[in-house]
Amino acid sequence: MSKSTSPVYSGSYSSRPPGAHLVAVLNVIVGLFGIFTGGTIDFVIAGGELTLVGSVQLGTIGIGLIHIVAGAGLWNQKMWGWWLSFLVSFFGLLLNLSIIFLDYTQLRLYFLAMLIRVIILGYLLNPPQSSLNPC
Repeated sequence: MSKSTSPVYSGSYSSRPPGAHLVAVLNVIVGLFGIFTGGTIDFVIAGGELTLVGSVQLGTIGIGLIHIVAGAGLWNQKMWGWWLSFLVSFFGLLLNLSIIFLDYTQLRLYFLAMLIRVIILGYLLNPPQSSLNPC
């Protein structure tokens, strides 16, 4: 019998790559921010009217809720959390850009959310390599 010379992974499969906790927390922060800003702008400033800007703000609330679910999935190392986080960050970024194109005065309000979404997308598309090396 011959021994196999294939590399054996010596680390734990449950170990998180560096920064995974941070991305999960950033998803929850963006989600809470989306719920707060969507609710504030739609119901306080717009008076709850279903205008074009108001309907986009309702979309912001929905995307905020999905961000929180994605953050929980990433925290628990679920593959669906990665996909959900990627999709909601991408479409949330597009939604923020559309809000800014409709009303450019909202740039100050959505700049931080867009920056965090770009950081999340950058991490998900190019995660850092774990320090565990195959033998």
